[in-house]
Amino acid sequence: MRLIVICLLAVTALLVLERTLRYPVTNSYYAGAGDEITVATTAIHVSGNPQENISKIGDMVALIKEEHRDVDLIVFGEAISGLYKTEDNDYHRHVADTVPGNITESLSAICIQNAVYISAGMVERFNGRIYNSQVMISDSGQIITIQRKKYPKASSFEPGYSTLSVSKVRGLKTGTTICYDISKKETVKKARDESISILIHSNADYYEEFDSIGFAYRYLAKQYRSWLVTSNRVGTEGNTRWDGHIEIIDPFGRVVKNGKEVEQYIVFDIKCNTDINFLTRPMYNFYNKISLIVFTVKHFDIARRYYDF
Repeated sequence: MRLIVICLLAVTALLVLERTLRYPVTNSYYAGAGDEITVATTAIHVSGNPQENISKIGDMVALIKEEHRDVDLIVFGEAISGLYKTEDNDYHRHVADTVPGNITESLSAICIQNAVYISAGMVERFNGRIYNSQVMISDSGQIITIQRKKYPKASSFEPGYSTLSVSKVRGLKTGTTICYDISKKETVKKARDESISILIHSNADYYEEFDSIGFAYRYLAKQYRSWLVTSNRVGTEGNTRWDGHIEIIDPFGRVVKNGKEVEQYIVFDIKCNTDINFLTRPMYNFYNKISLIVFTVKHFDIARRYYDF
């Protein structure tokens, strides 16, 4: 009985502390000096033909830039150049392309034509191996980074060597990770060590039925202490239905824009506080730790199903 009372008092104290710190910390974060970047992220239907998919990317980029001229970066999902789930064991080898190659040349042309950065997934062939890769291409058409998924789920892909790549987009440190790799401690450590401002999470994914509040991605944004931008695909491939969920989430786990179930894009003007220094950073980190614990306790029934508590 005494233990139960102690636990209840501890949880109450954490809740009070988190609520007390929340507004001063989050408000000061957004009031600080910062750099801004306008990001769009997408969920699209994908066919088995890479040329059709790249053409669709071109059309989507043109539409986004027509409706939002100030967009700096547009994100597309995991292995978006083709199907992810297929019964053809040789499919990924057939559609794989080199970097540079036809796919990246087409993407580079789209970047130059629309004066925008693009992050897009593709099936890559490198040294005779097939990788689940994500390329970042600048507005001048330059390939900045190639991220190869380190922990692929599909047997047709070889493992990459790192779970995170880091580049600068409009001067802001931007990390890229692919699907399951985001859950690894090594990814969290590298992202924090690099002090990234934005984390791009490339997905072929669907929400678990028990997660009605988007717990997983809100938790990750808090854990990484950065903006989180997810991308996806939508539709059915074989027996898998991709629900097309996409999110833009702030470093405090608040969903500022999201979408689901249809082919679409979302846009948000992200402000990254670059005024955090060695004096203020411990305060933000302390708050995030407390906030993460409180968030997990409040939604323990969901958390335990993800993390086997």
